[in-house]
Amino acid sequence: MEAITYTNARNNLAKTMDKVNDDHLTVLITRQNG
Repeated sequence: MEAITYTNARNNLAKTMDKVNDDHLTVLITRQNG
């Protein structure tokens, strides 16, 4: 499992989605105060 920040996910949404589809791994999106 990989963890990335909300900002990183938002800025790289297409790339993040492609990585999830290609690697079949879970990506945890984190944020401040959450």
